[in-house]
Amino acid sequence: MMSITPGRAGILLMKGLVRFAILSLLEKREMTGYSILKNLRSLTGLNLHAGSVYPLLYSLEKSGLLTSFSIEKGRRRLRYYKLSEAGRELLGKTKHIAQKIFEGEHRA
Repeated sequence: MMSITPGRAGILLMKGLVRFAILSLLEKREMTGYSILKNLRSLTGLNLHAGSVYPLLYSLEKSGLLTSFSIEKGRRRLRYYKLSEAGRELLGKTKHIAQKIFEGEHRA
């Protein structure tokens, strides 16, 4: 796994990219926090920790971009996260902007 120590600006950029990746993962299906963490590690190659991902999930939920619900499985309670309509709309706009940025890079 890759480990990056980019300074404050880089940290903010990486958090934004991880938020974008979370929304992208949840566009396809609802997932537990643990599943999101595993998929993020696989997708990004970054050595992400629960202590950095769960606060992002809570922040995205608090801002209305995600919703969550719990399911009892045996003795365990699993919290699933789901993309809200606002999250789906923001993700679509963000994908469009990202596409324009990357297409512009190829034209230069």
